[in-house]
Amino acid sequence: MAEIMIRRLSNTFYDRYDRSAFPEILSDRKRPYNVIIKDDLHGLYICIPFRTNVGHRNCFRLPVSIKNTKPALDYSKVILIEDPTYIDTSNIEVDRAQFTDVLNNISKITADITSYIRDYIDFIKGIKNISLRQFTNRYSFSTLPYFSKELGLDHDSVNDTYAQIRYRWIYHCL
Repeated sequence: MAEIMIRRLSNTFYDRYDRSAFPEILSDRKRPYNVIIKDDLHGLYICIPFRTNVGHRNCFRLPVSIKNTKPALDYSKVILIEDPTYIDTSNIEVDRAQFTDVLNNISKITADITSYIRDYIDFIKGIKNISLRQFTNRYSFSTLPYFSKELGLDHDSVNDTYAQIRYRWIYHCL
């Protein structure tokens, strides 16, 4: 079973992944960014942010504690790290109902995020054939391209895939 923690990312992480170079990474240093799952297979920490309003399906929905919100764990903003110094070890508070829901559904969350990451890898490697429209809907605002090395992907292949998407979006509207 994977180890889980609820933590923030450290200042060391934010210094390394500056917003100007990594615009899809959420930059609020006070955000309880993560349900952190230690992936035993790859040795990575999979960090999934809590978000108040998520308007897409690449997430795990959480109980509503604030009216007119759509809280969720947002898979599209996942962070993959090897360095444990990127995790702040201080205690944080999260909504009790949401925390309980995460604990009760950790197997589903782990399976969902693993599938989200695996589908991305397989598409970039040419193993999984989905339309560019489907890929764009799932990954156009994803943080996964920032973690090519951690995913064992060739950075040029990732750039080529996103260049194809931009070209088709501009000239053909996918």
